[in-house]
Amino acid sequence: MDLEEFVHSLNEKVLLDGADSFFSEKENATLQWLVRQTHVRTNHAKMLVGPDEGAFLKLFVRESSKGLSSVRILELGTFTGYSLVCLASAAREKGQGSSVMALEINDELKYLIDSAVTKAGLGHFATVKFGDAKTLMHSMMYKCGSFDGLPDLSASSGEIFDVIFIDANKREYVDYYNLAMPLLKKGGFILADNVLWYGKIAAAESGSQKLDPQTKGIMEFDALVRKETEKGAVESTLLNIRDGLYIIRKIS
Repeated sequence: MDLEEFVHSLNEKVLLDGADSFFSEKENATLQWLVRQTHVRTNHAKMLVGPDEGAFLKLFVRESSKGLSSVRILELGTFTGYSLVCLASAAREKGQGSSVMALEINDELKYLIDSAVTKAGLGHFATVKFGDAKTLMHSMMYKCGSFDGLPDLSASSGEIFDVIFIDANKREYVDYYNLAMPLLKKGGFILADNVLWYGKIAAAESGSQKLDPQTKGIMEFDALVRKETEKGAVESTLLNIRDGLYIIRKIS
């Protein structure tokens, strides 16, 4: 099944099961608590992926991991942990051996993230490493002994993740992609969030808005994905969910 067929199958599932099974899945008590705490304790609550995208992430992992005995997910940027809870919930459904590792630069958010993971009962399926995502990803490739549960990459191809969710510094999306690909299994997926960037991409392309560093980073990432798609290294499609979500499948 190619990427277009896979995405079509997701849409068919929504039609068959009803919208409540997908975009409108109700937030559980933990996610509701986390939303309230994020609004109270931070000034950037709009960074939450929210119920629609959170439900999609859970469904995507569930459907893309069919046939696998376990699923391993890497998340770049988890903010207060909303997406981590959604991804780890999907990992828990797969059972033993499944996990999500989140990389987050802001350690001041540790209390909220840890509390959300604990409240959701996901402590066995979610791990958070604090620091710069690029530095931590380099460590995964060359110093994996410092990462609990990761295999020794020196004795393998290094391809250890089934899904990598990118939602960190928009200036560095190209770097994240280049670091993610060696860590991603063949046939695995990169999901990249905010690729419409609140309409700033369209505004910059039309010349109606000055090009800021974040918008430039997303545009460079988009150009890279198109190039990679054209040469057959990946399949890709853009979904108009929340602020734009790129789905990229590794072919070679």
